[in-house]
Amino acid sequence: MEHGEKAAPFSRELRVFMCGLEEELRSMRRDAELKLIQQLSERYLKGKAECQPQELVEAIYGDGGAKQRRDATNIYPLRHKVNRTLREFSESAANDSGIHVSVSKSPYRLEVTGRRQEAESAEGREAFQKFWSPYLQNGAETTIVFTSPLFFRDAQYRYVRDIHVNNEQQKDKLGAVLGADNIAEWAPSRHYYSAGEVESVLKILSCLHEEGAHVRCRAIDSEDQLPERHDNHLIAIGSGRTNWYLDDQQAGLHFIVNQTHVEVEGSTITYSDGSDVHGRLIKHAVLTRRPSYHDGIAVTLIAANHGRAAEGVAEYLTTGRDLVDLVERLAGTGELPDKFQALFRVTLPARRTRELVTNVEVIAVWPGPAAGDRQAAAAR
Repeated sequence: MEHGEKAAPFSRELRVFMCGLEEELRSMRRDAELKLIQQLSERYLKGKAECQPQELVEAIYGDGGAKQRRDATNIYPLRHKVNRTLREFSESAANDSGIHVSVSKSPYRLEVTGRRQEAESAEGREAFQKFWSPYLQNGAETTIVFTSPLFFRDAQYRYVRDIHVNNEQQKDKLGAVLGADNIAEWAPSRHYYSAGEVESVLKILSCLHEEGAHVRCRAIDSEDQLPERHDNHLIAIGSGRTNWYLDDQQAGLHFIVNQTHVEVEGSTITYSDGSDVHGRLIKHAVLTRRPSYHDGIAVTLIAANHGRAAEGVAEYLTTGRDLVDLVERLAGTGELPDKFQALFRVTLPARRTRELVTNVEVIAVWPGPAAGDRQAAAAR
């Protein structure tokens, strides 16, 4: 460390941690994992923190390695192995450093937490496990579905979209805009995905994948019968206008995005999309968990008419510290009910900023606070 530089937090504890871990990994000959952790710990101790994937590839494999081993994409699965190793060692009797260590997502960096932070992290992890337990426990595969909005294209590659036309069979409705004599030349086109919905899918996909769940994702259109709904856990993301499966599953539920008010515990909560005094967009999203029509299959819906609103909820659901509050409101000390909903308010920045989501908050839950406690009491 150069004169005047401040020591990184937990520097001494990290050196103790690394001594024990290095000995264990050398004995098991897990060289690639060891090199990755050493590279990141050296950067952490020097205060440099972040490291790009290609830098790690060169540090681990060197210039003499085979081309496929130098590919930066190989760092992604290696990071999963490293995090499992770090979690196991952090929780083992061999770790007497008093810290917990993990590797963050790209750009990669070492994250080091002390005992108090570790306790908070454990609370968040418990909430995460409780919320996602149907997807982690019974071995069934999970399919995440989203949609590609329907456009129509003419011979000059000009595109038209009507938010009320989301099925190829509804093409005649375009006549009110294009003229009844002109619609024949317009062909259906699904060439676009909502960035917010795609980010939502990736956040949940990577998070569940890290936990060992069997997860895949795909886009569905109005003609797709979604055969996976019979034997896969489902997660559906998007608007009820464009995602037929989400629309089917949310029919008749307590909270629906397009409503303007809900009744909760005898009180009326009103809500509507718009903007605040600072020019920030206010959007709403509804989270739903319900059993499928098929036994043993769970369905989770994230319904929103704005992709970034869905993304905000997906981020919330994959961040343990955020989930603590939601799980406590729904379950208390009991188990989550089989069927529940949460209404979210998502604040999006004014368009001149680079941020994507500035705030996500739960404004109502159904079936009301601590339904899990009431459910457990009824069972007794």
